Amino acid sequence: QQQLAAAAGVLALVEQEQQQQQQQGREDGAANSSVFSIGPPVVVMDETDAGVGARLGHTVGRLLRDMTVGSCPAAQQLIVVSHTPQVAAHATHHIKVSKATSDADGRVITTFNALESADERKAELADMMGRPGDTQALGFADEMLAAAHGHDRN
Repeated sequence: QQQLAAAAGVLALVEQEQQQQQQQGREDGAANSSVFSIGPPVVVMDETDAGVGARLGHTVGRLLRDMTVGSCPAAQQLIVVSHTPQVAAHATHHIKVSKATSDADGRVITTFNALESADERKAELADMMGRPGDTQALGFADEMLAAAHGHDRN
């Protein structure tokens, strides 16, 4: 739980950086991707998969996950901001970031929700695919999680 709270704090810093970049007129896309290093052992990668299609999503996710497994000792903890479900499926922990505009004063409110169960993760992956609640998408999300973690979840 402490790690997830720390990750949420780091993601808030990434969010602030993105807002500053947008205020300075930077365009979306690959030019807006960032890598932040908080010093070993934490590395934060913001949308490094920008422009990567679904065909390479699993490969990118696997490479990112492999960065935390001995081959890259500087990155024992990797926090990745991604909109690609194939990349998100490889995560050990999944934090859903949501934004809403306050009715009272129009401010944007960002919330962080740690997805604890497999069902929560499947639902979020289906939502990331643009098919929230769709039975076929939930099945595909289950397959993505099984492929990402190297075992059959059925």
